[in-house]
Amino acid sequence: MLRAVRAADGVTGVLGPFDPAATGQISANQHVAFAVVGLTGNPAQRAVRAQHLQQIVSRNAVAGLRTWLTGLSPIFNDNLHVEESSAERGETIGVALALVVLVLTLGSLVAPCIPLLVTAASLAITFGALEVATSVLSFDSFVISCVTMIGTGIGIDYSLFVVSRFREELARQSDSGPPASTQPPRRSPLPWPRPVAPS
Repeated sequence: MLRAVRAADGVTGVLGPFDPAATGQISANQHVAFAVVGLTGNPAQRAVRAQHLQQIVSRNAVAGLRTWLTGLSPIFNDNLHVEESSAERGETIGVALALVVLVLTLGSLVAPCIPLLVTAASLAITFGALEVATSVLSFDSFVISCVTMIGTGIGIDYSLFVVSRFREELARQSDSGPPASTQPPRRSPLPWPRPVAPS
């Protein structure tokens, strides 16, 4: 396993528990041991390389031996995975509840789809812009949760306001007829010159 780790890209060195220079890397009961792995690159590159090392460790696992990868980069990857999973679960529950509330509020199955579609489109555009911006800028992983939370709330609220206002206008026109400013004229009289009798 350690030979495969040493051959991985970005690994600067591996100090195994049985190396001559290793000290204190085996527990007193000899049931637990650890190896120290050095990685090169910036934090983002080390996070990617830590994921690759996790795959190498999983592929080369020995029967009866449990192995884990720990450190700053692996912990960052685990936290990011938990955060993304929690955000997806929260979005699923939130959208389902929002759909139920919109159906009860608007009394229709079609009208609630408009706020949800507008929200989905706005989030897709925002995430696309962030993807482009990450080529020149770096963002914290918390930005994804913030964009999702704020975008969903504002998108649904604004779309609900527009839909409600449109329904109010339709109801008002159905009660009193179209307003004078929007009702097309049925005829437009043109002035014709009248003949003048000579005196």
